[in-house]
Amino acid sequence: MAVVTSGYVLKRGNSWYVYYREDGKKRGKVVKGARNKTEAERYLKMEILGNNVAHLHRGNMKFVEYAYKWLDRKEPYLKPSVYDRYLLNLRKHIIPFLGPKKLNSIFSGHVRDFVKHLSQKKSDAGHSAESNKVLSPKTVNNNLMILSSLFSDAVDDRLIDENPVKLRKHRLDVEKKECDYFSKDDMHKFLENVDTRYYPFFFLLWNAGLRLNEGTALRWSSISFEDKLIRIEKSIYRRYGVDGIPEIIETKPKSSAGLRVVPLTPQLETVLMNLKCMNSIRSINGYIFERKTERSNSNESCSEPLVADGIIRSVFRRTLNQAGLRDSLSPHSIRHGFVTLVRQHFPEWFVKRIVGHYTPDTTDLYTHINMKDYAMQLGDLLNVDSVYDKKAHTAY
Repeated sequence: MAVVTSGYVLKRGNSWYVYYREDGKKRGKVVKGARNKTEAERYLKMEILGNNVAHLHRGNMKFVEYAYKWLDRKEPYLKPSVYDRYLLNLRKHIIPFLGPKKLNSIFSGHVRDFVKHLSQKKSDAGHSAESNKVLSPKTVNNNLMILSSLFSDAVDDRLIDENPVKLRKHRLDVEKKECDYFSKDDMHKFLENVDTRYYPFFFLLWNAGLRLNEGTALRWSSISFEDKLIRIEKSIYRRYGVDGIPEIIETKPKSSAGLRVVPLTPQLETVLMNLKCMNSIRSINGYIFERKTERSNSNESCSEPLVADGIIRSVFRRTLNQAGLRDSLSPHSIRHGFVTLVRQHFPEWFVKRIVGHYTPDTTDLYTHINMKDYAMQLGDLLNVDSVYDKKAHTAY
């Protein structure tokens, strides 16, 4: 076995070289992909002097081998939706490009090549007009975030000595576009045109400022008609397994601040009470918003909670067209409109608390909210009486 006793790095032109003595003879080679002295020295330590740096030699494995082990260990710390997104990006973008490479031989230059590759890659938009578009800078950056987290853990595992992903250097600039939002008049038009069956759901989003997945996860036990409040404790996510069979999973809200209470406006109270009377006890799970579906391998029909994808978004798009509203509006624009309007009339601490945007600070902890005092004001602020009177008492 050859014995390597010493080595150093040197830049020649635009390339970095390593020089070392092997069995007393001087040798040299170019370090492909190295963009700076640090990366060249890292290559020297791992590839040339590897036997003398045992912990770095452990990283001499294929990237794909470590990537799947990494995600498997990460799963208990991730929400199901986040885990699925990580897995999708690994399979679809990251592993096809970096998979065969050795974990300890991926440098900053390879990351730049990866960014260039993704920025020129076509998006999977089927046969739609979007099919000729390349991946957005935001999608590229999302993949970089996953890659950076992976390499950071590899450093902690002492498989490599440095994370080659430098987010400040590698990520692309993303054009910041202001999200469109519903005004009170926009929501008036929307509610006038929405299918009566889905009026209560969209009315709830507007009156409580909820995220879609928080609205679909609501149970009747989350509503306190006596105290005029709604407890936000869950979010719903639909996961598709390898067999294509969907599974509905309840998770916690998006952040710790998402666990909160929201005022129940008088108008929303009437809509929900009427909905409860009409639907009777239809679900053993007690979800407020459900749809009928058939059980697999049988002809039995049952109820399951609505989910944010599928029919909710279809109804939303159809209603936008019927109401003559802007295509730039999305279901999340309802929440944006809620926050925009409410911030004009209520204290900042109150708004932050009910929308669950920020972790409450000390001032928030010592500011107690009496929901009954705010419910009437909030209801009058958000609702147009003509639409409310017209549809609130309709059988759903």
